[in-house]
Amino acid sequence: MSRAVIAGGSVAGLACALILAAHGHEVHIAERDLPDTDRRRSVPHWQHPHLFREQTHRVLERFAPDVLAEVRAAGGEERVVQGHRAAEDDGRRRSTVLLVRRAVLEAALRRAVTRRSSITYAAGTEVSGLCFANAVAPRRVIGVRTTRGPLLADLVVSAGGRRDRTSEWLLGDGAPAPWLLETSTHLTMYSRFYRLRQDAAPGPLDSPVSAGGVYDGFAGKLLLADNNLFSVSFGVLPDDPELKLLREPAFFAAAAAQLPAIAAWVDPNRSRPVTDRPLAIGALRNRLRRLVSHDGRPVVHGLHLVGDSLCMTNQVFALGVSLALEQAVIISEALRKYPTDLAAQTLEVDKEVVGRIAPHFEDVVAQDRARTEMWRAAYASSGREPDLSGIHAATVSDLDRRLTRQQLLRELRRAG
Repeated sequence: MSRAVIAGGSVAGLACALILAAHGHEVHIAERDLPDTDRRRSVPHWQHPHLFREQTHRVLERFAPDVLAEVRAAGGEERVVQGHRAAEDDGRRRSTVLLVRRAVLEAALRRAVTRRSSITYAAGTEVSGLCFANAVAPRRVIGVRTTRGPLLADLVVSAGGRRDRTSEWLLGDGAPAPWLLETSTHLTMYSRFYRLRQDAAPGPLDSPVSAGGVYDGFAGKLLLADNNLFSVSFGVLPDDPELKLLREPAFFAAAAAQLPAIAAWVDPNRSRPVTDRPLAIGALRNRLRRLVSHDGRPVVHGLHLVGDSLCMTNQVFALGVSLALEQAVIISEALRKYPTDLAAQTLEVDKEVVGRIAPHFEDVVAQDRARTEMWRAAYASSGREPDLSGIHAATVSDLDRRLTRQQLLRELRRAG
């Protein structure tokens, strides 16, 4: 089998390595961050809430059941959900989601790769570019340049995340850039983790894993995690200056207490915050890359993308890791189908990306557009009935419709 280099050792890169190794490939992971660090330079949303949908559980169960066992041992929970949107995409009526923090899952994946004899994990190794076998189009990638010297391989998988530099590397070496579609989510997120107090009962939920939803001018969501932890997150327009008060703990607490579905959870008698200050993340983008030109030809041979390097979506929809694992399976299937034909591998991956990944991207973009229009109207005027027609009905309740941005602002001002 072939030797693969994966540029990036976050969840997408680690999972891709496990899947490729399960198909007999030798894998080398180059990751610039050291393990067990509290900050990930390449993953700005690392400490923020995550939900791992059905695809994540299904792929791990098939290719890395030892990872699921570690997640369970660390306090993570598998929860079977009926009618959850994670299952609707493939026609299933029941699905299993993982309730666990990203850091816990990533640590389990990292330990799993160290147990595979066919995988080498090189932490503290930063990739700085690609190695090519030829100077004429289509260029063939044969490895990566790193701070520790070149790593040569039969194929390279870029798993550089939201700050992926693949396009920069290709253009810098005279190769065409990937096909790219990118939009703004028009969203800033503020999140905080809480832990239930000992012997305290959980609060009410709108679904088996969450509470809250899309309101008139903002979003507020509670999401369960591991070890009696849960998160509360607010999504607001980046150019809504008044709701930037959510950066401050006192204002965040006052806002959470006003959400009908969340107030009981954040009652000081039931839980306490474990995040000193709300975590903020902005400049969120939706992005889809394809390694073909607009006329359908591969722009390069021997290179694949996985995770946010290929498809990045608004984290509110919790699709990122599940789509990343789906992409890793797509790559492994293409390598099995066309073991020596590099062009055919690229075209097969692209065909599956168009059929299995792009529809999720397009749906998120449409949802973001509808939500942004609704919120901008709420910001411009008040005292009106919100138009929620562009938002999936499953995310909106009658209570959500009645809570407006103006009402939330009144409470924030009182807290001040």
